[in-house]
Amino acid sequence: MKALKVCTFALFSGLLSQPAAMAWDSTIDTTISKVTSTYDGGFYIETPANLCTSTDDGRARKVASISAQTKINGKSASELGVSSLLSLSLTALAANKPVRVYVNNGGWACVLGAIKIHK
Repeated sequence: MKALKVCTFALFSGLLSQPAAMAWDSTIDTTISKVTSTYDGGFYIETPANLCTSTDDGRARKVASISAQTKINGKSASELGVSSLLSLSLTALAANKPVRVYVNNGGWACVLGAIKIHK
């Protein structure tokens, strides 16, 4: 379990230079029910909870996506950051662990920014 805490912190601090200073549109405690990988190297997660307050069509609020083309606060997501988020999402899904999901309102879905696995 100690390694999981280190992995979670490393992901959060590695993806964002100043995680505490970031302002997210939503921070939600939930579980991950599905993870889908996409052709462009990105992925999206589905959860039972609404993750953000608005999407283009209003239906995909339970979905959060990210790829290397995603911009978060004006910065492109790195391939390593996307890969780390995917690994953490799959770990949480496989272990059936609750997560805290940090998202911004987005286009077709919420924009995934960070994930923390709870104990």
